[in-house]
Amino acid sequence: MNKFLAVFKFYLTQTLFAKSTVISSIVIYFIIMGIFGIDRFAKDKEDDKNIAFISSQVPYSVDLESLNEGLKSVNLHFEREDSLSKLKKDVKSGKLDGIILLEKQTPPSITYIYKSYEDSEFIAAVSQRIQQAYIMKVIDESKADPEIVNKLLTPVKIKKEAIKDTRETFGIVYSFVFLMYIFIATFGQMIASSIASEKSSRVIEVIISKVKPIYMMYAKILAILFAGLTQFFIIMLAFGTSYLLGWFDSDGLSIFGLNINLQNLSLFVIVSFLIYFILGFLLYALLYAAVGATVSRTEDLSSGLLPIIILVMCALFIGMKSLFNPSSDIVVISSYIPVFSPIVTFSRIMVGEAGYGEIGLTLLLLVCSIFFMNRLVSIIYVNSVTNYRGKLKMKELVQVVRKGIEM
Repeated sequence: MNKFLAVFKFYLTQTLFAKSTVISSIVIYFIIMGIFGIDRFAKDKEDDKNIAFISSQVPYSVDLESLNEGLKSVNLHFEREDSLSKLKKDVKSGKLDGIILLEKQTPPSITYIYKSYEDSEFIAAVSQRIQQAYIMKVIDESKADPEIVNKLLTPVKIKKEAIKDTRETFGIVYSFVFLMYIFIATFGQMIASSIASEKSSRVIEVIISKVKPIYMMYAKILAILFAGLTQFFIIMLAFGTSYLLGWFDSDGLSIFGLNINLQNLSLFVIVSFLIYFILGFLLYALLYAAVGATVSRTEDLSSGLLPIIILVMCALFIGMKSLFNPSSDIVVISSYIPVFSPIVTFSRIMVGEAGYGEIGLTLLLLVCSIFFMNRLVSIIYVNSVTNYRGKLKMKELVQVVRKGIEM
């Protein structure tokens, strides 16, 4: 046990205080802080959008002053129709944010000219105001009773009541699932690369003369797991610091258009994430360690790691699918497959589709798979870590496993 602790301490120190780890941790922290900081100060200095308004002599009046009062961060100003070509050039160059062209026809027709991205909220507000002006003109001409017209135009009220509204969890699920994918893929490859580089440099011959090879594998996996958890807490620290500084509003936080409601970030969610992340990492780490032990050069890793990378990517894609269709057959079945369940089952937990029975069963299957893979990979590692003849082929790998089981 003392030898294992000594090796673990060595690998942990080597991993945590490696130049690449320290630099990446600092960079991650300041990138997150920078994103929220830039967004915060950019909002303070954001100017109102400058929109040109062209009216083609329509038979009703549009009060631009009242229209501007009802719009947020937008400044509408009248322009002549013969200046349209020049105004389009201004939009293209960025001097102007857009053009509203109110054409002379009945019913009203609006052309919204913009450079790349439309402001749907703005154009909806403008069209509503213009439609109101047109309605008032029609009422005046037909001498209709305004109250009756208003009653006829009153929209049908739609009251939405979801039995289980999970949209507010999408942002958290996406963030945590993507983090899990990145950490497993990145730190898993770090395990394989570390083992392969020790073999290629023959450093491993010196270490195994004093420590059992299996101790080396476990110590390396646990040390890199601790490094991964440390970087996860650094990310959480960056978010916490940004929140305390008031650089982001917890109610308006979003990622790729998906709202992140921090009220859904309960202790149960955090504990579930950590449990599935740790178990998923251990399972994949054993696979990465096996690949690292079966090659003699780091150049041979890419072909061996490809199947594992495909598995992790499949887990990510199925996890993303579970956001929008958590009850589909492929999602439900995948939640019980150990290589997929860390990401997929956690997604189902967040959207409220995984009950305690499913959670317990998936955790049991994960733990059993880790014990099975531990036995299998330990045989491969112990019998392959001193192999320098090149990458082991599948036939040779089967022979190594058989030999290890017989022993």
